[in-house]
Amino acid sequence: MGVKLMQQMANTYRAGHLRLATEKAIDVKRKYGGKDSKLTEAEQGVRFGIVEGAGHHLQNDLQWKDGAMKLLDFHERL
Repeated sequence: MGVKLMQQMANTYRAGHLRLATEKAIDVKRKYGGKDSKLTEAEQGVRFGIVEGAGHHLQNDLQWKDGAMKLLDFHERL
């Protein structure tokens, strides 16, 4: 899976999350943005990131700690 395909997948997931939030099917905590402001990246529920040198199964790669730190950073912003 190349970077372009992964970006497209992240955009698809983000659009689905925003649709569910708009339809009130899920509750999005407005931790950072105000009621009428644009949702922040964390509030959008999806972040795209690249871990250099890692493959699709990041948890099995030597760079797994880099990926874990990206995930932890995103989680802490939720």
